[in-house]
Amino acid sequence: MSVDRELHHFITEAGRFRILQTILQHTEQLPTAYEITQFCSDLSTEAVETRLAELIERDVVEEVRLPPAKRQEEYPDTFYGVTDYGWRFLINHNLLDSEAPVRRRRDIAVEDPETLARHESAPRPDDVGTFQRDPVSKSPAQRAEEYKMIVEQTEDALYMLDAEGRYVLVNEAYEELTGYSREDLIGSTPQKVLGPEERAERRDLITDLLSPEADRESYAWQSTLQTAEDGTLPVEVNFGVLEYDDEFVGIVGSARDISDRRRREQELSVLSRVLRHNLGNKVNIIQGYAEVIEDVVEDERALEYTERIRRTSNRLSQQSEKARDIHELLREWPPETRPKDVTTIVWDVLTEMEMTFPEARLTTEMPDAAWARLPDEFRMAIEELIRNAIEHADAEEPEVHVHISDSETDEVIAITVEDDGPGIPAHEINVLTSDEETPLEHSEGIGLWMVTWIVNAADGDITFEGSDLGGSRIRLEFPETEPPALTLRM
Repeated sequence: MSVDRELHHFITEAGRFRILQTILQHTEQLPTAYEITQFCSDLSTEAVETRLAELIERDVVEEVRLPPAKRQEEYPDTFYGVTDYGWRFLINHNLLDSEAPVRRRRDIAVEDPETLARHESAPRPDDVGTFQRDPVSKSPAQRAEEYKMIVEQTEDALYMLDAEGRYVLVNEAYEELTGYSREDLIGSTPQKVLGPEERAERRDLITDLLSPEADRESYAWQSTLQTAEDGTLPVEVNFGVLEYDDEFVGIVGSARDISDRRRREQELSVLSRVLRHNLGNKVNIIQGYAEVIEDVVEDERALEYTERIRRTSNRLSQQSEKARDIHELLREWPPETRPKDVTTIVWDVLTEMEMTFPEARLTTEMPDAAWARLPDEFRMAIEELIRNAIEHADAEEPEVHVHISDSETDEVIAITVEDDGPGIPAHEINVLTSDEETPLEHSEGIGLWMVTWIVNAADGDITFEGSDLGGSRIRLEFPETEPPALTLRM
């Protein structure tokens, strides 16, 4: 389990989270232990002391003592504030919102109003401002830290080159994109991450950008990065000239992984080819049997041909409907993802399938909850797998089993759908698991294409296996994620 994940669990434990909320709601953001106890009426004094000590040990909260010269008799001299480290963690993990501080004294039953009033009016340390996050009173150092955090958290990989074309700044996203550390990159040139052809093209682009006729604002360029692991990555690069008093001083730029865009282009190409090839063939079959019926209209075998026409037309109609679904799916791709409970989605789909196919035997095994970042279209994928297993079954009472498992060791959510049907043909699986279709290989499983793309959009994996039930087992795996976080009110 990662440090971030473990600390997230630690902070969002109900008692500790309530203490942090109380600290941040305090007008000075430096309450005393007594004040915290009063506002956390659901916690005992011992529980508050224990959790405060734990938060201090993890460097989330800091104990602040009043200097001796400022201490006054009968007034407290020890206070508690959120550290810079704790503050950054809360921001980075979306545990804060933008509401103004709110005092909630009216909402609690105060046992000793005089004592609470004395604590609230106690003199605070001179550096209390360092624990307040009022935008009006931020110091330059705080603003610089926030700017650095913004740069670090942007999705795009950012870099800066000096006038000699050497890296002087890269953010964490750029490190992750290239596979190189800051130490590897700072002082080197982009030749480290570019192949020979890309270097020459980049040199020509910069020459054009520096010409007197250029607007010198920005330049967009699609290229291929050579990563530290000797891999290649398609990227879109945007960069512009840095000038001071009209003098060139360097280049600032960003690089974005466009693998998803390339994948979408491939997927649209596959979709077009599948529709042209498979649906075209089905139309030819319909037309061919129609001609046969015309020739043997008085023959009893015409009934057989009519039945074949009906089955083929039905399959054509189903594929057309799925094609429309996929067309809608790919209109905005890749789709946005957000934390979703997989068990709730699967349970809803199974309930619907039981009503649609009462003859099917649907069984399941899953935990109370399993969270992963998924697009809204994930439900379509689960529905397609279960419906496909039922409709292609040979038995009168098809059996489908859905299993969900989560593992704390590898932090993966796995969903398996297995059936007792005839199984998915090997050539279908080969096409679905390869990078692209060839002119000689085509998949009729347009629904399985849809499932595969939805899984890819969620950074998941899909595998096809044989089932102990006698048919197919399809396994989907997704990175496990946290449920939607609680929010501290400020």
